[in-house]
Amino acid sequence: PLAKLPHRSFARGNPIKLVLNDSLYHFDRKRWEGYIKSISSVFREYPSITESAVNLQFVQGTKFYVNSEGLQARLPYQYVALGIFGSSSENIFQDFKQAQINIVAHTPVDLPDTGTIKAGVNRYLRWLSKCDRLPTLSEEYEGPVLMIGEYVVDFFETSFGFEIAQALQSSDFLRSTNRFIFDREQGGGDAKVGRRILGENISLIAKPHLKEYNGRRLLGSFEMDNEGIIPPDEFVLVQKGILKNKMNNRTLLDSAETANGFGSGPGVLEVNISAKSKLEELY
Repeated sequence: PLAKLPHRSFARGNPIKLVLNDSLYHFDRKRWEGYIKSISSVFREYPSITESAVNLQFVQGTKFYVNSEGLQARLPYQYVALGIFGSSSENIFQDFKQAQINIVAHTPVDLPDTGTIKAGVNRYLRWLSKCDRLPTLSEEYEGPVLMIGEYVVDFFETSFGFEIAQALQSSDFLRSTNRFIFDREQGGGDAKVGRRILGENISLIAKPHLKEYNGRRLLGSFEMDNEGIIPPDEFVLVQKGILKNKMNNRTLLDSAETANGFGSGPGVLEVNISAKSKLEELY
């Protein structure tokens, strides 16, 4: 019977009326041109830098949602992205050294001041200049690596975070029922609820409505996902390493799934690590 064959179903949404207002930010072009030039001047202290760039992009607008279910939403959005780049190479046959810093915020006034940014760029470039003097490994190494400070965040986001994000999001890929049709191998999106996907000391909680933390505005918060579903305030994804729930959009493959408002991702993700050790104990 057709009902027993793998198929997609589209979850219905509620007739939501959501109108949010946010004042538009007046972008002073001359002010922020001076801001960029001030940051860019730091590269003058490093003659080995052969190419550098500083750019700032600010976007603001309003998203409108209307559908036949009665959804009517007006959601303002704003974000600014500051990019800082520098590279050097003695000749084209050598690997070049590169420094890249990206900062994202709601509006330009939420960006750090030029003094703070220039101090960070200087610290990064000094570290880069020392790379040639670092000892190199004589053979391949496989084993533990200790990440300290801001590098922990970068590693979590770029290396660890992507794979986990796949496991937390339900896949709407419909497996083929014909052996002659390509059938994807089981991937991260097929991780089963109830299985361990992280260490027992790690828990992940989605908090999409959390707008501030320790006095700082958070970028990921949202009221409604891009398919018109409002998520709960808190949603436990991983508890002590065990996958408890998955994020769904409105395209469902299983009768046990529901559209939970995370078609756009978790928004703000709280990471709790229960195991705590002093730095000296990890060396």
